[in-house]
Amino acid sequence: MASSTPDFSTESEREVLRLVAERQNTCGIPEKLLFSVKLVDDHRLNLTRKPDLHDAGSHTRNAREVGIITPKKTD
Repeated sequence: MASSTPDFSTESEREVLRLVAERQNTCGIPEKLLFSVKLVDDHRLNLTRKPDLHDAGSHTRNAREVGIITPKKTD
């Protein structure tokens, strides 16, 4: 049986997903992670090729499901 959770090939891909899901500025991600812009662009492209990860909302949902981010608490 296939898993419905996309596979992340590297830790850096998970980090990019985390920042995308947290709505970080695209230009700020390479600076924050000390990655090249090309690497971040490649990871973002790879993320959109995974099942059910085609937009920012799906990135956020998936990041919560796999524990990359936690839902923000509301008071």
